[in-house]
Amino acid sequence: MRRENKIMLERLRVEPRGVVAQDPRADGELALVSLPLHAGHGMWLGWDGYSSLWRGFPEDVPHRRRRLEAVFDGQDPAAGGWMAAEKIDYVLFYRERESKERWEAIDRSLRSHYLWCEIYREGDRPVGFWRRQGRAR
Repeated sequence: MRRENKIMLERLRVEPRGVVAQDPRADGELALVSLPLHAGHGMWLGWDGYSSLWRGFPEDVPHRRRRLEAVFDGQDPAAGGWMAAEKIDYVLFYRERESKERWEAIDRSLRSHYLWCEIYREGDRPVGFWRRQGRAR
């Protein structure tokens, strides 16, 4: 297990239980998608096939995926509002391919509803998560 995965898992284990979102593109590392589940949290979107099966094959699974991809690509300036309305408690940012520039774009879209919780920095790349404001700590 890579360092950032281990650190994120340990940190999530001590956070109050909630719903987690992360970039659904795991670069072929399917185990990363389940990291929040191993920490005892729920996922807003897991693997497409499983999410469809568990939810009775609703049409919204591909929509959810596209919506998360847009957030993590910095293309949804209003992401904080809809994510808070969906009661997403944590938005993770810890994978190696995630850059400072990507973090800045996501932070701009979330900061009105989420607080950044930095766990550590790797060079200029922050690693951590956004926690929904107003939820119990």
